[in-house]
Amino acid sequence: MKKALLIVLSIIMILSLVSMVNADDNKVVIYHCLSSSRADPIFEQLKAKFPEYEIQMEYMGLSELAAKLKNEGTDTDIDIALDLGYVYMEDMKDLWADHSEFDAGIFADFMQVEDKAWMPWTMYSGCVAVNLDVMADKGLEVPASWEDLTKPEYKGLIQMPNPASSGTGYIFLKMLAELWGPEKAFEYFDALAPNVLAFTSSGSAPLKALVEKEAGIALCMTYQAANKINEGVNLQIVEVEGGHPWTSDGTAIIKGHETDAVKAVFNYLFTDVVFEDAKIGPEHGLAAGDEQIPGFPENIVYAEMGEDTLAAKQELLEQWMYE
Repeated sequence: MKKALLIVLSIIMILSLVSMVNADDNKVVIYHCLSSSRADPIFEQLKAKFPEYEIQMEYMGLSELAAKLKNEGTDTDIDIALDLGYVYMEDMKDLWADHSEFDAGIFADFMQVEDKAWMPWTMYSGCVAVNLDVMADKGLEVPASWEDLTKPEYKGLIQMPNPASSGTGYIFLKMLAELWGPEKAFEYFDALAPNVLAFTSSGSAPLKALVEKEAGIALCMTYQAANKINEGVNLQIVEVEGGHPWTSDGTAIIKGHETDAVKAVFNYLFTDVVFEDAKIGPEHGLAAGDEQIPGFPENIVYAEMGEDTLAAKQELLEQWMYE
């Protein structure tokens, strides 16, 4: 009797272990830095495609997600990191799985990752946008250059994200440092500062202030400004010297997490999801051309951003904080 009971208990334990393994194999955990307006449709698309998988999507800020990955390494609950900034993707190559089996051919040449240590996902560009109603109310002309923004008549009318806390703010600093050299770029921001009502911690705050007419000029994301123009807000995107600053983000499977479920979901991101995301999100740098939203600048010129590393970024930001 005891022997039979032990056999039954052993079978139950084995079945429980098998069930736990299968559950883990069918679970896919994605940590991302996407806005909810983009993450929610992606989540719904993945659930519809893979009803047999337990898919979780968790938002985390850029620096927070990078810190979590740095701290936990491959021993993490994250299976896929999505929309993580270029410098972090490059800095943490040792955490990423081999991505050679995945096809990145949908992306333009400038978006390709040479060693395929990770996969490209999207690119973001910044712009100078103005509220034409504010300009008219104050009897001001629309600025046409970076130098124009330092004119005294624009005092207190400009908002810009702080490069130390915002990736959007950083790309403006990086672009001008690349265009003019760091010394001249910092001299420029010293001249601009008296006209800046606020260096905001959030990349989206300047555009919000622009829409609410708390600011007349904003350094912000191009696609977000275009969306507001499409909504009927009387904004204008100004083309200035050097073009639009930009950066790219990537995605990767964490090494040791390459289950069939994870790889299937990851592959689907590039065969279907990215094309849908491109219709509502920022630029994606697709080889066939993005599905750009209406109101987006035609024949947009992207700035020369040069090489970027985490060390170079930290050096610029340290100088920004010092200045």
